[in-house]
Amino acid sequence: MRLEASSLIFQLFLGLMSSLGVVVTMASVPSLPAMVVHFQSTPHVVGWTVTSAMMGSVLCQFFWGPISDRLGRKNALLISVGLAFVSSLLCYWASYIETVLIGRFFQGFSSGAGLIVVRAACRDIYTGAQLNRMIALILTVIPFCAGISPFVGDLLVSRFGWDAPFLFLTFYSGVLFVFVFVFLTKKSFCTVRATFGEVLSSYGLFFKDHFTMLLLLASSLSYFCFFIFIPSSPWIFHYFFSLKGLVLSCAMFAFPMGTFFGGLFQTIWGWNFHPIKMCFFCCGLNLVALACNWLLLMFYPSYMFYIGFMMIFGATTSIFNAICVTLIMKRHKPQYSGNLSSFLGVGQMFGSTLGSFFSSDLFAPALVIEIIFLAFGVAALVCFLVFKEKGCREMLSSSRLWTS
Repeated sequence: MRLEASSLIFQLFLGLMSSLGVVVTMASVPSLPAMVVHFQSTPHVVGWTVTSAMMGSVLCQFFWGPISDRLGRKNALLISVGLAFVSSLLCYWASYIETVLIGRFFQGFSSGAGLIVVRAACRDIYTGAQLNRMIALILTVIPFCAGISPFVGDLLVSRFGWDAPFLFLTFYSGVLFVFVFVFLTKKSFCTVRATFGEVLSSYGLFFKDHFTMLLLLASSLSYFCFFIFIPSSPWIFHYFFSLKGLVLSCAMFAFPMGTFFGGLFQTIWGWNFHPIKMCFFCCGLNLVALACNWLLLMFYPSYMFYIGFMMIFGATTSIFNAICVTLIMKRHKPQYSGNLSSFLGVGQMFGSTLGSFFSSDLFAPALVIEIIFLAFGVAALVCFLVFKEKGCREMLSSSRLWTS
């Protein structure tokens, strides 16, 4: 059996595969308090299970792209999803917290391959408007899965215990493995293999291309803002606005809903507009929303305004990243797409890590907004430099270039 690349089931599978990393990270977070009791450990030690998964996700950015270029996309997915299945089962059967830490590291290392390989595979399979829509679709599914995973994890923990999310992750990765093995043939899932020398030499091409490096910087800045904003938001809602329980959970769901609708807009209509001008619009809308929200917080603080800003921020960053990633992927040949996807992942992960580092001490909403305002101001400047880059103006001269 095989599925055509144009089928809805195939495209949905790509979205679910690319979201494996965020599902692995977010679904198990609600089990942390129960793990403290079960393993008779401390919150600090148990918290390292999240850190361990993140370390695996960071490390995998360097490997899975080149591996998929060398071994083929399908083989890379089979290895990564198989490892995710085994590591999830290891966490479920763990009798000691140390075993969970090891399992979580390999969960992060293996599940992070989903986005890297799928992003590269999209470059192999799709062209023109189809590629534009698929990148936007992936960036729509990921935040939706990220938003709903904690709710699923909390439900499983409350009904079945601390290990239930890991059994769910075992099932999730097992279904994906069967799907890859049974349905994805070479005809439906292109296999582009590069030599080891081509894999290494492609890095030089990426670094020398100003267009690629500027767009990667812009994308990394948006990830930096994302990982400042999201970790600090629960504390802001709790301490500054005194939200608790279900109200707090619903407030936090505003951001993934914003990213979902932003990705949906970009998938259906967004590519009818000039890509760089659309990036300018996203940066400008964010800067205006940030300024208005800062003034409201100073004179009329209300969590409803902050939630509204979260949705705008989520929508604009989703559109912004979809454009940056698509332009970078289209800039280079398909045989380099795996390595390029890893290159993208490393830059975005650097921005994410830097944002997470700063967010640990940011509990004042005004300060969070000021830092994000500055970062998006720099992102707007980077987009201006892209537009002025030699040769890029001709490439982007037509507003419908990327829909053809």
